[in-house]
Amino acid sequence: VNVTCFVPEPRTTRGEADAVRQLALEEGWTKVTVVTMTPHVSRARLIFAQCTDLEIAMSASPERLTTGQITEQVVYQTGALVKAALVGCV
Repeated sequence: VNVTCFVPEPRTTRGEADAVRQLALEEGWTKVTVVTMTPHVSRARLIFAQCTDLEIAMSASPERLTTGQITEQVVYQTGALVKAALVGCV
């Protein structure tokens, strides 16, 4: 397994997807595994699908969220998912 670390610009999921797209072109990748927190999986999958032509496997990292954090994430991720669907990869 090869692991590549980078700092995306901008520091957003869209920035990460763009950086991965560039790396994939340079390295000849056809698939990647994206690891993110569980509440972020759906949105990250959408953004990576919008911004790359790669086969994408998603992996949710285990984390323990409090009830308040879960509520916050549901609200934030829902709004951000709608935004991602409307904006696309720009």
